[in-house]
Amino acid sequence: MASPLTPAQPHIQSFNQFMDETLAIGVTGVPPQKFVLEGPSKERLHVSFCVASVNIGHPTVLDDDFVSVIHLTPRESRECKVTYSAPMDVTFECCVDGRTVEIFTRSIGHLPIMVLSHRCHLWGLKKNGLISSREEDFEYGGYFIVNGLEKILRLLQVVPMRNMALAIKRPAYRNRGTFFTEYAVMMRCARPDQSTCTITLHYLSNGTLRLRVSIRKQEMMIPLCIILKALQPGISDRVVYAQIIGDSGGAINALGAPQVERMLRDHAMAPYFEENDHSSKSAISILGSMFLNFFFGYFPEGTDNATVGQFFIRRFIAVHVDDFLSKHDVLVLMARKLCCFARNECCEDNIDSLGYQELLLPGHLLSAFVTEKLGESLTQAASHVQREARIDFDDIASKLRYEPLAYCGKTIGRYSGIICDKVSSLLASGNLVSSSGLDLQQTTGFAIVAERLNKWRYFSHFRSVHRGQFFTTMKTTAVRKLLPEAWGFLCPVHTPDGGPCGLLSHLTARAHIICSRSNSIHAHSRLLDIIVSLGMAPNHTSSCGIDCTFLVLSRQRICDSTLNICLDGVLLGSAPCLVCAKISDALRRLKANSAFRLGLDPTLEIAFIDQGPTNSSPFPGLYLFSQAARCVRPVIQCGTESKIELIGPFEQMTLQIACNFRGLKSGVGDTSPSGASAETHAEIDPSNMLSVLASLTPFSDFNHKLYRILTPQAPLVCTHDYTTSNFNLYAQGTNSVVAVISYTGYDMEDAMIINKSAYQRGFGHGVVYKNVIVDLDLEADRRRDQSQSEPADFLLFGSPPPISTQKTTSYIGEDGLPEIGQKICHGDSLWCAFYELSCKKVIGVHKDAETAYVDAVRFIGHANKGQKSIQRKASITLRFPRNPVIGDKFSSRHGQKGVLSVLWPECDMPFTESGITPDILINPHAFPSRMTIGMLVESMAGKSASLQGNHQDGTPFIFHGDCNAIDYFGSQLCAAGYEYFGSEAVYSGFSGLLVRMQIFIGVVYYQRLRHMVSDKSQVRSTGPVHQLTHQPIKGRKRHGGIRLGEMERDALLAHGVAFLLHDRLVFCSDGHRARACANQNCGSLLTPQRCPTTFATGTARGCDESFTCCECGGVHFFTLAMPYVYRYLTNELAGMNIKLNLAHFDWQ
Repeated sequence: MASPLTPAQPHIQSFNQFMDETLAIGVTGVPPQKFVLEGPSKERLHVSFCVASVNIGHPTVLDDDFVSVIHLTPRESRECKVTYSAPMDVTFECCVDGRTVEIFTRSIGHLPIMVLSHRCHLWGLKKNGLISSREEDFEYGGYFIVNGLEKILRLLQVVPMRNMALAIKRPAYRNRGTFFTEYAVMMRCARPDQSTCTITLHYLSNGTLRLRVSIRKQEMMIPLCIILKALQPGISDRVVYAQIIGDSGGAINALGAPQVERMLRDHAMAPYFEENDHSSKSAISILGSMFLNFFFGYFPEGTDNATVGQFFIRRFIAVHVDDFLSKHDVLVLMARKLCCFARNECCEDNIDSLGYQELLLPGHLLSAFVTEKLGESLTQAASHVQREARIDFDDIASKLRYEPLAYCGKTIGRYSGIICDKVSSLLASGNLVSSSGLDLQQTTGFAIVAERLNKWRYFSHFRSVHRGQFFTTMKTTAVRKLLPEAWGFLCPVHTPDGGPCGLLSHLTARAHIICSRSNSIHAHSRLLDIIVSLGMAPNHTSSCGIDCTFLVLSRQRICDSTLNICLDGVLLGSAPCLVCAKISDALRRLKANSAFRLGLDPTLEIAFIDQGPTNSSPFPGLYLFSQAARCVRPVIQCGTESKIELIGPFEQMTLQIACNFRGLKSGVGDTSPSGASAETHAEIDPSNMLSVLASLTPFSDFNHKLYRILTPQAPLVCTHDYTTSNFNLYAQGTNSVVAVISYTGYDMEDAMIINKSAYQRGFGHGVVYKNVIVDLDLEADRRRDQSQSEPADFLLFGSPPPISTQKTTSYIGEDGLPEIGQKICHGDSLWCAFYELSCKKVIGVHKDAETAYVDAVRFIGHANKGQKSIQRKASITLRFPRNPVIGDKFSSRHGQKGVLSVLWPECDMPFTESGITPDILINPHAFPSRMTIGMLVESMAGKSASLQGNHQDGTPFIFHGDCNAIDYFGSQLCAAGYEYFGSEAVYSGFSGLLVRMQIFIGVVYYQRLRHMVSDKSQVRSTGPVHQLTHQPIKGRKRHGGIRLGEMERDALLAHGVAFLLHDRLVFCSDGHRARACANQNCGSLLTPQRCPTTFATGTARGCDESFTCCECGGVHFFTLAMPYVYRYLTNELAGMNIKLNLAHFDWQ
């Protein structure tokens, strides 16, 4: 089970699987490029390129001598702003005229390596080893370092789950062609290299079925009968009819038989079949002729259509199985489900439910991406050779025969050498550039920066699950809803506000991800034997295999009275409904009690769906899943022994799970006296529905409105998960004495008052670190482009020689860098360099407006670029102190956030009889609006913990029934001599008199949030403006200004400061003076133009002879003040053929 201390475990495991297994499998699946070169004399040369193997090393870097290599560590990659990558070598094989002429290895660049993976130098190190490598002793790993930034490939909810047929209903499907309906069944099939191919079976109103396949983003519609005939040799129409319909006289037979008969009849009369030739070979040839142009380059000229058809079936039809008979069974199962769905025999599958989804893991994405790029490099290399052969065939033929290593190595290396760069680009930008799209719905948003704002925000990145960038722009809210199927897998609390709400979720504390499928032949064989012994009727038996080819459904008819039994999308057999229920219960008991002893997969997902009412239940059957990318979580299996069982989200929909273990009925499948189903499972802990961070909020079950907590601290009141996760090593909060009182006018609404003395003692102090990278190569290039230096002059760190008369700032050392601890203000020198020949000094200044202190200075090298000197690049770490200022935001762990309104002197703060002065004052109205009752309980518990000198347990759901939290902590306060409910008598700091009412006061942990005024304050009246509208630009880094919106405008108007609003929107924004034609019939703002004059002339009142109206020829104009955006609006309206006339009134 995944531990909270290892949030990056699925990231690391999937990447290790990519390096050790799936990449090698994907290489073997890359189709070789076979082509024929033909010369002028009809000489033919058969050539083929293929990938033999791939080898990935460990991260290294060239030493200064450019020969020897040294280890590259993650710390060095961060400091040097380079990519933590390892060399990747690929072995290619070149064959000419059927014989292998050369096998050569080429480096295709450096592949980014995940930290703490098997290829990382930190792998296997204990705490002391990590510390000696200058890493944290609790290093998570699971991220990449790209150009010095820590990047994470986020977990994405992929729809649909692999190897599972889903019934969907889309009105848009009717637009795909004549007779198309809204009914379809789709299956996303996964290959062993984790690449996928989705096939969709459409239902047509004329009774036929069409299979939709996407090849290089081009969709093809194929009649189902052609594929069925091609997959099974010698199959008759009667057998196809029986497999889809059955012969038990059920509803499917009565309603769907005419449509299936029509489909078979139309297929028999199709023009693409020769007369009386409906054999499998003929069907495969038809498929080959349909897709011959799609696979140009994979086969030499003259290849028969049957070979192409077989290649198409293997690459795009039910790719999760290998043999044709199993593929046939998958399509038959999809056809049966589609017929039931179209006739309201089953309901639609909700693809927004987690039960029908899986997670896209980093290793799976990289495996599919790298495999595709290797195939593209072969295709591009083959096209390059054919282009050159058309120009000079003799030269290319000679090189292929006698110099294959030099020519093929150069040609293939030209296109394969950028594969690793494309992987780095994917990690750096998060944008997927793929010719096929990798069967995904989005092309952006795959990678994010692992922000180390604090330890717990960094922790949450690894447990976050995103629905996909595709859904962020959708107006529908269906994808954002939290459905019951996600209970125990996705936290209902830990999701952000605003745009990502509902799309960005987080895994619960006990949920973990299966990264690899159990490929044990023995496990599959043993599972088959158990199912057969329990009553399943396998109609065909063969040897077990890794690729799910161990069982194939017999060619016999499938009756309506039996249910299908499937394992990972492979049809194993069938059994009656009662037998399927018996098999499900028996497998569940064996999985919990004897999984390892029997060789079964302990994460096997068992979902039995019984036959239900029409159009209200899913397609019936017994579904088993042991594949990768699934979520599982532990629950208690009710029974005599109460074993722990791992269940999945799809399986959870078929179970009865109690929220607690008290009062459960024993036995699996028992029924209560009333006839209702008894609980089959129970939660281990009710707080398992929360994420790791959400579970750290004490007494969260008292908060009726739950909020996400970003930075939980080390409180006096802590939860069970907090004590078991070593979170106190990264404490960031403050034990704050909080009084709930409306004391001044500065604590209204969300405002809060902080004790000035507490502020002076360091309450809420923060530090922001910023790295300034000084690259002299880039600086020299920039100045050389600006013609400020000679081309041959070399820029060096340091001060100029003593003969120079130029002065250097005193705190800049001889190495040209500032001293550690030096205070740097805006405009001060930050570094110094000089030109080697001219001795001209170059000084870099501190551009930020905030004052900073030099925290660290280091020289770093160009790790992968091989520069002449490693002292051409330096890193300066600046420390920006951030004491709380008015406008900064604070929050408790319950989401009770507030903005600092004023620092109040301690002498004016209220104080208790014992002399305690609160650190924070908040308004009592904060609690009814947010319903944070848990914060009131924490205040009492924290007060009791402070008096007793121990920690209090705030784990949710521990107080229930007769054990009441208020009574528990109230009695402790009474024993210490305080009021039962935590209130106290306080005295006013202004008058020294006793306040009439008792004030609720206690100890609560408060944290400072990232929303700081220093990062947002950008009000200004001068600075850069937008070239089009002449209004101030936005962005603090660009010295922009805050935009004044409609709500701000209404607020200013409500306060009666209209002239201030005019000043903000006009004078300090885009104030402009414009001329308009004074002609009553014109009044145009766009037509006044300046006329060329040869001598000075007088100007009459209202007449300016240097201007004229291009429309009416008038010379009288009036000047008016306006926002420049009004002139811009006039131009836009004119572009839409709308004229704007201004009426002028002379009030004089």
